[in-house]
Amino acid sequence: MGDDDTVFMIGNLVEVLSKYDHRKYFYVGMSSECVITNFDSSFEIMALGGAGYPPSYPLGKAVAKNMDLRIKRYSIAFASDLILQSCIADWGVPLTKGRGFNQIDLHRDISGYL
Repeated sequence: MGDDDTVFMIGNLVEVLSKYDHRKYFYVGMSSECVITNFDSSFEIMALGGAGYPPSYPLGKAVAKNMDLRIKRYSIAFASDLILQSCIADWGVPLTKGRGFNQIDLHRDISGYL
């Protein structure tokens, strides 16, 4: 899963995901470097779509069941990554921090950061 401006480096993604058992439930990603974004998105429990986040196939399949009901349940959520995190939390699956999933929410000139 990623936002419309997310860039995936497939080789890196394959290397990161090879560390996990694809038959189990997992949700890999990273929070933001921006405190305000983390405040808005539950700090350390939610991966952000700008950085991209892959749920495992079994978890994605489980969450997809009754998706219409889940979307209604979390209709107050303001973003797709927040809705999906809420659905994943229903299954009791925590965020696994994955190095290399970078969400940049800094504003103005960030050339020094890069």
